[in-house]
Amino acid sequence: MATKKKSTTKAKTKSAKSSSKSTAKRVSSKKAPAKTSAKTKSTKKTVKKQTTKKTAVTTKKTTGHFVSLKKLHIFSSLLCIVLAGLVVAYAKDITVGLTTNYLVENTLTQTGSLIPAIQELFSVNLRYVVAAILVVAAIWHALIATSLFGRYVTELKNKLTSSNWAELSVLGPWILATVAAFAGVRDIMTLLLIGGSVSIIGVLGYLTDRYTLIGKMNWLKRTIITKALLLPWVVIGVSIWHTNLYGFVTFKPQIYALLIGAFLLYLLLAFAHKQQIRGVGKFQSFEFGERLIVNTQLALLSLLAATTFLV
Repeated sequence: MATKKKSTTKAKTKSAKSSSKSTAKRVSSKKAPAKTSAKTKSTKKTVKKQTTKKTAVTTKKTTGHFVSLKKLHIFSSLLCIVLAGLVVAYAKDITVGLTTNYLVENTLTQTGSLIPAIQELFSVNLRYVVAAILVVAAIWHALIATSLFGRYVTELKNKLTSSNWAELSVLGPWILATVAAFAGVRDIMTLLLIGGSVSIIGVLGYLTDRYTLIGKMNWLKRTIITKALLLPWVVIGVSIWHTNLYGFVTFKPQIYALLIGAFLLYLLLAFAHKQQIRGVGKFQSFEFGERLIVNTQLALLSLLAATTFLV
């Protein structure tokens, strides 16, 4: 009986030891993942810190580009206001008469033939027209630098140029019509054709920028920029050739300088838009192309203002 009691007590002690070992193993197994989770948390924290640092650096770079663009628009607005004031105060009066063409019966013959006739409708002082264009341009750049700046930045981030097309559709007709009037175009229908074509081109460019047209958006944009923008200049060239052919207008050297300079600046605008859409070379940075476009527009307005002092 004593041997039986000893064996049972030994068995109990062995079972107790084994149970204590198993519980110790369980506790150790439970504690192990806690350590690993702490490691994973620390690695996640370091990854988050690195990503936040990278995003902070990139946001600083992008905001730096956008801040420089904002300053450029503020400078453009102030310069346009100064130029408008100088034009109103010191520029020459350049009054031109706008005419219309129509057909009348030739009273010298009895055949009932028709001959063209010209009638002056009203006269315009181009000095104040240029000043009005500069004021509108100053308001436009001021709006982009203030209330429209958030929308402007989102468009640039999405590689859109809607603001440029909107500016072209509003200011472009007045600028090119004024250039044509300086060059001797007096027919009001021709001036409306020049301005209307520029406005339609700007609206088409805006629509292709806002909506994807069956995957051909970039092709259509390049076509509008490279070919359609030349249409107003073709009309101006034909009108100048017509006036020179019949000897109605004799041009000063300043007018030829205005025409050549404005045409070259328009070619530079078309080139900047095209390279911006293609994303080639430095134009991979969308802000670089936008800066070149704004500077070119400012140069064109400055050339138009300078013409009022020289003609």
